[in-house]
Amino acid sequence: MTRGPELSHRQTTDWYRRLIDEVQDYAIFLTDLEGRVISWNAGAERLLGWTEAEILGQSSFRVFVPEDVAAGAATRELEKAATEGRAENERWHLRKDGSRFWGSGIMTTVHDDAGALVGFGKIMRDRTAQRRLEEQLRASLQEKEVLLKEVYHRVKNNLQVVCSLLDLQADALADPQARAVFDDCQRRIQAMALAHEALSQSSSLARVHVGDYARRLAADLLRAQSIEVERLRLTIETDEVWLPVEKAVPCGLILNELLTNCVKHAFPGGRAGEICLDVRADAGAQVTLAVGDDGVGFPPAVDFRHTDSLGLQLIHLLTEQLGGTVTLEQRGGTAVTLRFPA
Repeated sequence: MTRGPELSHRQTTDWYRRLIDEVQDYAIFLTDLEGRVISWNAGAERLLGWTEAEILGQSSFRVFVPEDVAAGAATRELEKAATEGRAENERWHLRKDGSRFWGSGIMTTVHDDAGALVGFGKIMRDRTAQRRLEEQLRASLQEKEVLLKEVYHRVKNNLQVVCSLLDLQADALADPQARAVFDDCQRRIQAMALAHEALSQSSSLARVHVGDYARRLAADLLRAQSIEVERLRLTIETDEVWLPVEKAVPCGLILNELLTNCVKHAFPGGRAGEICLDVRADAGAQVTLAVGDDGVGFPPAVDFRHTDSLGLQLIHLLTEQLGGTVTLEQRGGTAVTLRFPA
């Protein structure tokens, strides 16, 4: 393989100059220490409108919009480049005809053979189309967020209407057992409504903060059951756990059943006690939700996994839906632990 002819320093410099002059998609120009233009390529003429003859010796600050010049942005760019060796920016710029465009640029320092700073080089391009596209995407996303929040809000309202209808129907029932069934249905629907309310108020429209949701759900349940705070103490400890809506709703329903069982069965005869709710997430993206009490304990005659209780059946069905496991322990009360992947 034969080597091509070696170029002199002058020839190499000339080639670089020709390359820069032929670049059309980027504005490339040099300035002195005061920001006056000393070199202007064809891309700069195409992008900014001034010919090299018109702009040589003029301040490069002319490409900045007036408000940025007044605010000192052009001067700060020179100072930052001189201090740090480079300065990047994205802002509105000005063409010769007065039109504006969104420009992305880099200013770097130029040194002589002795290493002294002699000027600056600026490379910039027009990103107006990309910026407008980004703005359109942001606007579209904001519209979708508003719409999604409205959907969550309406679902919550519709579920609350269902609860109100059930409440009206329950008032007409004389049978206490039938009334209790309606009450249980209301609590389950309220748990779903609360999940959608949390979504409509969340910073993330796709996820629910489990700790906040659990606190609200537990507080609403105790209030609905007219439980005195002095009689049943509720302790809640949670990690920073977020769940997608498809897992937050079944998780909320399970939590509703577990808390309801504690309130209704663990403390008969008005006895006092404590209910503990613990939510944890480990490094393996596994969520652990534990509900325990220091009440009378789970009835020994009841099979936790095979029972006619609709509440327990729901717990097992929803646990399967989450792809998790649920266990029950008797340790001075009852503790139920649910584990599932986040």
